[in-house]
Amino acid sequence: MTAEQVKIRIALPPSREGPSSENVWATAIEGQPGLYEVDNSCWFARNVGYGDVVRAVPDAYGTLWFVSVYQSANRCRFSVRLPNGRGARACMRYSTDLAQHFGGLREHAVPAWFVVDAPQEQAEAIAAHLFCERAAGRIKAFERLDDPEPDTVIANWSLP
Repeated sequence: MTAEQVKIRIALPPSREGPSSENVWATAIEGQPGLYEVDNSCWFARNVGYGDVVRAVPDAYGTLWFVSVYQSANRCRFSVRLPNGRGARACMRYSTDLAQHFGGLREHAVPAWFVVDAPQEQAEAIAAHLFCERAAGRIKAFERLDDPEPDTVIANWSLP
């Protein structure tokens, strides 16, 4: 019997711009009540990513709320924005090329914006690649979402 996929809501810090929460799909871990494996990439939540095992509890209405990461999948995550005017096809093509180049990437695309997940050991290579792509004008901006210092925006880094 396969485990049921559920939606988990993650509360976001009130000090940031954007939505107040984000939903992720997750699969219940058999025999481990309250533990779930995240099945997709987060767009806004930091330090929660694809493959992480998380603890979640239901509220009075049955909505599952994220509590903590129980076991990290040890993946890095980047948000990438393409220049204005680039459509969904260009975004999918670019994110697919990135996936093939670095291996193991899981892309999650919408028009001109996508999130990629990759093994942690690829983080520096991906950041260097995206920095070069930004300098060449092929991407507009990028940010590392699993950065332990969440206010660090890689797109604004400058070369020494």
